Amino acid sequence: MKLLFAFFMTGSALAAAPFGSGRTAPSGDGASQSAAAPFGSGRTAPSGDGASQIAAAVPSLGPGSAVRFGPPAGYRLAKSASSVQLRGFVSSWLQDCADGCGLPAGAAKNDPVEAELGLPEVPGEFNKTGFTRRFEFKGFEGPLVLTATVYAICPRGQAQPPGSPCPGRYFQVQAALSGAAGALCGASLNEADAVPFPVLACGAPAGSKKIGITLHRIPL
Repeated sequence: MKLLFAFFMTGSALAAAPFGSGRTAPSGDGASQSAAAPFGSGRTAPSGDGASQIAAAVPSLGPGSAVRFGPPAGYRLAKSASSVQLRGFVSSWLQDCADGCGLPAGAAKNDPVEAELGLPEVPGEFNKTGFTRRFEFKGFEGPLVLTATVYAICPRGQAQPPGSPCPGRYFQVQAALSGAAGALCGASLNEADAVPFPVLACGAPAGSKKIGITLHRIPL
Protein backbone atom coordinates (compact mmCIF):
# COMPACT_ATOMS: atom_id res chain seq x y z
CA MET A 1 0.00 0.00 0.00
CA LYS A 2 1.68 3.20 -1.20
CA LEU A 3 0.05 6.04 0.63
CA LEU A 4 -2.34 6.89 3.38
CA PHE A 5 -3.41 10.40 4.35
CA ALA A 6 -6.18 11.98 6.39
CA PHE A 7 -7.74 15.41 6.97
CA PHE A 8 -9.77 16.37 10.03
CA MET A 9 -11.99 19.27 10.97
CA THR A 10 -10.04 20.06 14.16
CA GLY A 11 -6.68 20.48 12.47
CA SER A 12 -5.23 17.59 14.50
CA ALA A 13 -4.48 14.56 12.36
CA LEU A 14 -5.29 10.94 13.04
CA ALA A 15 -3.37 8.75 10.60
CA ALA A 16 -5.51 6.70 8.29
CA ALA A 17 -3.60 3.54 9.20
CA PRO A 18 -4.12 2.58 11.87
CA PHE A 19 -4.43 5.29 14.61
CA GLY A 20 -1.93 8.01 15.41
CA SER A 21 -0.82 11.51 14.60
CA GLY A 22 -0.36 12.56 10.98
CA ARG A 23 2.79 14.12 9.55
CA THR A 24 3.16 16.26 6.49
CA ALA A 25 5.66 15.28 3.82
CA PRO A 26 6.64 16.80 0.49
CA SER A 27 5.36 15.07 -2.64
CA GLY A 28 7.73 13.37 -5.05
CA ASP A 29 7.97 10.90 -7.93
CA GLY A 30 8.67 7.21 -7.26
CA ALA A 31 8.41 7.37 -3.48
CA SER A 32 5.66 6.78 -0.99
CA GLN A 33 4.57 10.02 0.65
CA SER A 34 2.17 10.79 3.48
CA ALA A 35 0.52 13.96 4.59
CA ALA A 36 -2.06 15.34 6.98
CA ALA A 37 -3.67 18.79 7.09
CA PRO A 38 -6.74 20.54 8.50
CA PHE A 39 -9.94 19.75 6.65
CA GLY A 40 -12.47 22.14 8.11
CA SER A 41 -15.84 22.07 9.85
CA GLY A 42 -16.78 18.46 9.16
CA ARG A 43 -17.59 19.08 5.47
CA THR A 44 -16.87 16.54 2.79
CA ALA A 45 -14.87 17.80 -0.17
CA PRO A 46 -15.68 17.35 -3.85
CA SER A 47 -13.47 15.04 -5.89
CA GLY A 48 -11.31 16.53 -8.62
CA ASP A 49 -7.71 16.61 -9.76
CA GLY A 50 -5.26 14.96 -7.38
CA ALA A 51 -2.04 12.98 -7.68
CA SER A 52 -0.61 13.01 -11.19
CA GLN A 53 1.92 10.22 -10.68
CA ILE A 54 1.58 6.49 -10.06
CA ALA A 55 3.38 7.13 -6.78
CA ALA A 56 0.73 9.37 -5.27
CA ALA A 57 1.52 12.96 -4.41
CA VAL A 58 0.16 15.02 -1.56
CA PRO A 59 -3.34 16.23 -2.53
CA SER A 60 -3.82 19.89 -3.36
CA LEU A 61 -5.77 22.39 -1.31
CA GLY A 62 -8.16 24.44 -3.41
CA PRO A 63 -10.20 27.54 -2.52
CA GLY A 64 -11.59 27.40 1.00
CA SER A 65 -9.22 24.52 1.87
CA ALA A 66 -11.25 22.09 -0.26
CA VAL A 67 -9.24 18.88 -0.59
CA ARG A 68 -9.15 17.39 -4.09
CA PHE A 69 -8.84 13.67 -4.74
CA GLY A 70 -9.37 11.46 -7.75
CA PRO A 71 -7.77 11.36 -11.20
CA PRO A 72 -5.48 14.12 -12.48
CA ALA A 73 -7.03 17.10 -14.27
CA GLY A 74 -8.05 16.45 -17.86
CA TYR A 75 -8.58 12.69 -17.50
CA ARG A 76 -11.73 11.29 -19.14
CA LEU A 77 -14.32 8.91 -17.72
CA ALA A 78 -13.73 5.57 -19.47
CA LYS A 79 -16.23 3.33 -21.23
CA SER A 80 -14.69 0.16 -19.83
CA ALA A 81 -14.89 -3.21 -21.56
CA SER A 82 -13.81 -5.07 -18.42
CA SER A 83 -14.42 -4.66 -14.69
CA VAL A 84 -13.62 -6.09 -11.26
CA GLN A 85 -16.02 -6.88 -8.43
CA LEU A 86 -15.11 -5.31 -5.10
CA ARG A 87 -16.30 -7.38 -2.12
CA GLY A 88 -15.50 -6.64 1.49
CA PHE A 89 -16.78 -5.16 4.74
CA VAL A 90 -16.99 -1.86 6.60
CA SER A 91 -17.05 -1.61 10.41
CA SER A 92 -17.25 1.33 12.80
CA TRP A 93 -15.22 1.91 15.95
CA LEU A 94 -14.96 4.24 18.96
CA GLN A 95 -11.89 5.25 20.95
CA ASP A 96 -12.18 6.77 24.44
CA CYS A 97 -9.62 9.56 24.90
CA ALA A 98 -10.88 11.10 28.18
CA ASP A 99 -7.72 9.95 30.02
CA GLY A 100 -5.29 9.07 27.27
CA CYS A 101 -6.52 7.22 24.21
CA GLY A 102 -7.11 3.52 24.78
CA LEU A 103 -7.48 0.87 22.13
CA PRO A 104 -10.35 1.44 19.67
CA ALA A 105 -13.42 -0.65 20.43
CA GLY A 106 -15.54 -2.08 17.64
CA ALA A 107 -19.09 -0.78 17.29
CA ALA A 108 -21.09 -1.97 14.24
CA LYS A 109 -19.16 -4.80 12.61
CA ASN A 110 -18.94 -6.46 9.20
CA ASP A 111 -21.44 -4.53 7.10
CA PRO A 112 -21.00 -6.23 3.70
CA VAL A 113 -20.14 -4.18 0.60
CA GLU A 114 -20.25 -5.16 -3.09
CA ALA A 115 -19.49 -2.79 -5.95
CA GLU A 116 -18.43 -3.17 -9.58
CA LEU A 117 -15.51 -1.06 -10.84
CA GLY A 118 -14.78 -0.61 -14.54
CA LEU A 119 -11.12 -0.86 -15.59
CA PRO A 120 -9.80 1.86 -17.92
CA GLU A 121 -7.47 0.63 -20.68
CA VAL A 122 -6.55 3.88 -22.45
CA PRO A 123 -3.97 6.31 -20.96
CA GLY A 124 -5.69 9.44 -19.64
CA GLU A 125 -8.91 7.65 -18.66
CA PHE A 126 -10.40 6.60 -15.32
CA ASN A 127 -13.45 4.93 -13.84
CA LYS A 128 -15.00 4.98 -10.39
CA THR A 129 -17.54 3.35 -8.08
CA GLY A 130 -18.66 4.01 -4.52
CA PHE A 131 -21.02 3.38 -1.63
CA THR A 132 -22.49 5.13 1.42
CA ARG A 133 -23.05 3.83 4.96
CA ARG A 134 -24.49 5.37 8.15
CA PHE A 135 -23.39 4.38 11.67
CA GLU A 136 -25.09 5.28 14.95
CA PHE A 137 -23.09 5.83 18.14
CA LYS A 138 -24.70 5.93 21.59
CA GLY A 139 -24.48 9.40 23.13
CA PHE A 140 -23.86 11.18 19.80
CA GLU A 141 -26.36 13.41 18.04
CA GLY A 142 -26.88 12.05 14.56
CA PRO A 143 -25.05 9.30 12.67
CA LEU A 144 -21.55 9.12 11.29
CA VAL A 145 -21.94 9.05 7.50
CA LEU A 146 -19.33 7.35 5.31
CA THR A 147 -19.15 8.16 1.60
CA ALA A 148 -16.53 5.94 -0.05
CA THR A 149 -15.23 6.24 -3.62
CA VAL A 150 -12.78 3.95 -5.44
CA TYR A 151 -11.07 5.13 -8.64
CA ALA A 152 -9.23 3.06 -11.27
CA ILE A 153 -6.80 5.27 -13.23
CA CYS A 154 -4.82 4.59 -16.41
CA PRO A 155 -1.90 7.05 -16.32
CA ARG A 156 -0.50 8.87 -19.30
CA GLY A 157 3.05 8.31 -20.54
CA GLN A 158 2.97 4.51 -20.17
CA ALA A 159 3.99 2.11 -22.95
CA GLN A 160 1.21 -0.25 -23.97
CA PRO A 161 2.71 -3.69 -24.72
CA PRO A 162 0.56 -5.92 -26.97
CA GLY A 163 -1.96 -7.92 -24.95
CA SER A 164 -1.38 -5.89 -21.78
CA PRO A 165 -3.74 -2.90 -21.67
CA CYS A 166 -2.63 -0.21 -19.25
CA PRO A 167 0.13 -2.02 -17.29
CA GLY A 168 0.59 1.08 -15.10
CA ARG A 169 -3.02 1.19 -13.95
CA TYR A 170 -3.43 2.14 -10.29
CA PHE A 171 -6.26 2.78 -7.83
CA GLN A 172 -7.28 5.46 -5.35
CA VAL A 173 -9.69 4.96 -2.45
CA GLN A 174 -11.33 7.92 -0.68
CA ALA A 175 -13.34 7.79 2.56
CA ALA A 176 -15.24 10.97 3.48
CA LEU A 177 -16.83 11.15 6.94
CA SER A 178 -19.56 13.64 7.85
CA GLY A 179 -22.25 14.06 10.49
CA ALA A 180 -21.02 13.13 13.98
CA ALA A 181 -17.39 13.77 12.89
CA GLY A 182 -15.71 15.14 9.78
CA ALA A 183 -12.70 13.63 8.02
CA LEU A 184 -11.35 12.88 4.57
CA CYS A 185 -8.95 9.94 4.18
CA GLY A 186 -7.41 8.42 1.10
CA ALA A 187 -4.88 5.96 -0.27
CA SER A 188 -3.18 5.31 -3.61
CA LEU A 189 -2.88 1.56 -4.26
CA ASN A 190 -1.71 -1.01 -6.76
CA GLU A 191 -4.21 -3.63 -7.94
CA ALA A 192 -3.21 -6.27 -5.38
CA ASP A 193 -4.00 -3.81 -2.56
CA ALA A 194 -7.29 -2.61 -4.09
CA VAL A 195 -8.80 -5.90 -5.28
CA PRO A 196 -10.80 -7.71 -3.97
CA PHE A 197 -11.30 -4.81 -1.53
CA PRO A 198 -9.17 -1.91 -0.24
CA VAL A 199 -8.13 -1.82 3.42
CA LEU A 200 -8.30 1.60 5.09
CA ALA A 201 -9.05 3.10 8.50
CA CYS A 202 -10.48 6.63 8.82
CA GLY A 203 -11.53 8.53 11.95
CA ALA A 204 -11.65 11.89 13.68
CA PRO A 205 -12.02 13.47 17.15
CA ALA A 206 -15.55 13.86 18.50
CA GLY A 207 -15.51 15.49 21.93
CA SER A 208 -13.40 13.36 24.31
CA LYS A 209 -13.58 10.42 21.92
CA LYS A 210 -12.54 9.47 18.43
CA ILE A 211 -14.92 7.69 16.07
CA GLY A 212 -14.36 6.22 12.66
CA ILE A 213 -14.64 3.35 10.22
CA THR A 214 -12.44 0.61 8.79
CA LEU A 215 -12.68 -0.94 5.34
CA HIS A 216 -11.50 -4.58 5.49
CA ARG A 217 -11.51 -7.85 3.57
CA ILE A 218 -11.86 -10.43 6.35
CA PRO A 219 -14.81 -10.38 8.82
CA LEU A 220 -13.90 -9.16 12.31
